[in-house]
Amino acid sequence: MKAGELKQLVAFLLLTPAVSAAELPPLEAALGMKAEKILDLAREKGAKNVAVLKFLVRVGDQPETDDIGPMNRALANRLTVALILACKDDQIGIVANANDVLAHRNANHLDAEGRRRCFRARGFSLAWGDPEIFVTPDLFITGRAHISPDRKTTVLRLEVFGPDGEIDASLGEVRARTTVQTLIDTGHSYLLTRKSHPEIFRGARGGEDDDLDGPAVNLSQRYSTHLSSAPDESLPDIDSESPIRVRIFYGDEPVTVKQGRVREPQLGEKIWFRLENLSDEVHGVVLKINGENSIFREKLPDAECHKWILKPGGAVTVRGFQTSLGQREDFKVLTPEESKANEMRYGEHVGTFQITAFRAKDATSTPPPPKTPPPSTPSDHEPTRTELREAVAAIARGVIHAEGIRPADLKSLQRELRRRQKSAEGARGVVDSDPNNPQPHIVEKVTFEPDPVIPVMTYTIRYYNLQAKR
Repeated sequence: MKAGELKQLVAFLLLTPAVSAAELPPLEAALGMKAEKILDLAREKGAKNVAVLKFLVRVGDQPETDDIGPMNRALANRLTVALILACKDDQIGIVANANDVLAHRNANHLDAEGRRRCFRARGFSLAWGDPEIFVTPDLFITGRAHISPDRKTTVLRLEVFGPDGEIDASLGEVRARTTVQTLIDTGHSYLLTRKSHPEIFRGARGGEDDDLDGPAVNLSQRYSTHLSSAPDESLPDIDSESPIRVRIFYGDEPVTVKQGRVREPQLGEKIWFRLENLSDEVHGVVLKINGENSIFREKLPDAECHKWILKPGGAVTVRGFQTSLGQREDFKVLTPEESKANEMRYGEHVGTFQITAFRAKDATSTPPPPKTPPPSTPSDHEPTRTELREAVAAIARGVIHAEGIRPADLKSLQRELRRRQKSAEGARGVVDSDPNNPQPHIVEKVTFEPDPVIPVMTYTIRYYNLQAKR
C-alpha cells in the first residue's frame, strides 16, 4: 500500500464510528443503498450514459488483483443491477456490456491514459432497448474491494472517471459484512460438520439466514491461515472429512490436489471430474469451472444454481458443461493470450475449479412457524419491505438479461429484475467447452431444498495462477 493510500485509510477509520461486522448490511444491500448517490453524481457531471468496470480485489495484506475469482466481475455486475433498479427514469442510461467491450480493446483503467482510451472503444449498448444501437459512456464507475484480514468486513472504495481520465473518489466507501457468497466469489474454502457446528445441523433453526454467515466466515479465515502458515489440527479436513469427495482427472490419470492447487493442464488434455457422496445424507453439488456452473453454464450465486444431486453413496461423472437436458459440451484446454503486466483483464476470471456442497433438507423435519413481518407502510416515496427484498435478491444475482431477453424499456427491465425467482430448477490451461464436439448426455430436473441454506462445504482448487506468471 502506498503512503498516500495508507493515510486515506487511517483517516477514514478515525472518522468512522466503530461498528461491528454483524451490524453492517450485506454487500448487496449496501450497493443498493449507494446506487442513488452514484446516479446523483452522474447527474451533477451531466452524464447521459454510465458504465461499471471490473473491480480490483484485495484480501487481508495480500496485493490487489483482477483475477481473485468471480468477485472481480461480480461486483461490477451487481453494481450495474443496483444502478438499473435505482433509476427513476431513463434520462441516464446504464451500459450492460462495458467489460465485454473492453476485454477486446487495448484499454485499462489503471492509469490516466488507459482510462482515456476506455472512451475510444466502440460497441457499448444499454441494458434495455435495441442492442444494435450503440452508445458512448460519459462516466465509468469502478473501485477497489478490500476484505479484512479476519474476513468479516468487506470495504469498497468507489472511483469514478470521465473522458479526462482523472479519478474522482468523492463517492467514498461502502462498508458491508462479508457473506458466504463473497467467500465463494473470492476463492475461500471451508467445511462445516456436525462436530464443529452442531447447532447448524439441527434442522430448521428458525433464525435469519444471515445468522449462518458468521461461522463460515470464521472457518474460512482459519483455513487460510492453516494452509499458509499455522497448521490447525482442530479444523475439519476438507480432503478427508468432507461429505463430498471430488476427483479431478487429466486424461485417464487423477491429479493430486495439494494445498488447494493442482498442476496446470496441458493443451489437448481431456479434463473431467468425479463427484462422490461419502455421507449418509443427500447433497446437492455445484461444480464451477472458471466461475461458470457445469450445469447450463450459469453464473448465478451458488445457492441459485442447478446442482448435481447425489444420494448417499452416489456419484456422478462430469465431463463437460451440461448445455441442455440432453446435451453436453466437453471441457477443453484453451491456448493462452499474452497479457502485459500493466494491463487490466476485463474478461471473466480464470484458473479455478470450485465445488460447493449443500445438504438436502430432511423431508421428515418440522418446518419452523412462519414469521410475521413487521408492518410496512407503502408510500409513493418509500418501497415496501417486499420490494426491498426483491431488489436485494436481484442485485445478489448480478444478472441483467435472463436467457438473453433484453426488455425494450427501463421499467420493463426493472420489473423483470425484481420478479425473477430463484432457480432450482490469455492464460494457458483455461478450461472451456468445445461447441464443435457436442455429446449426448441426458439429465433430469428434480426439486432440491437445502438445509442449512448456506453450503456446508465450499472448496476452491486453483489450476492456473495468471498473476504469478505476469
